[in-house]
Amino acid sequence: MYYPEARGVFFGVSISHARSHFKRALLEGICFELKSILDALEETVSPALNIIASGGFIQSAQWVQLLCDILDKPITIDSQNDASSMGAAIQGFQAMGIKTDFKLKDKSAKTFQPDHTQHTQYQKKFEIFISLYEKLKDEFPKLKNL
Repeated sequence: MYYPEARGVFFGVSISHARSHFKRALLEGICFELKSILDALEETVSPALNIIASGGFIQSAQWVQLLCDILDKPITIDSQNDASSMGAAIQGFQAMGIKTDFKLKDKSAKTFQPDHTQHTQYQKKFEIFISLYEKLKDEFPKLKNL
């Protein structure tokens, strides 16, 4: 779904929205984009059973929970520095049919569980997100040269 000319759009804004609503909308937009990437991966490879997150965003439990609810999948946070490399290695081994049993280094890793009620609401918003993207994607290049 990714289109290099895409830009952010605030949709459904009213006079009652405050700065905090825009901050939340930015986080939701990032999570929706991650969901679209995960959906594409799952179509191509296989369903994701375990999601391990690392990096700066795991410092915000609210952001991790938001992503967890949007994806409707448990997310384990791990502070190891090479989590992306580890994930790539696991995918590579799986693609070659090599069984792996990698364990998290961080024994204090925390797993977030999705709230299925929240997911149902976010799924409705995600469908609007996808619909808007499809309607606007041809408009984004026009902004480039303004």
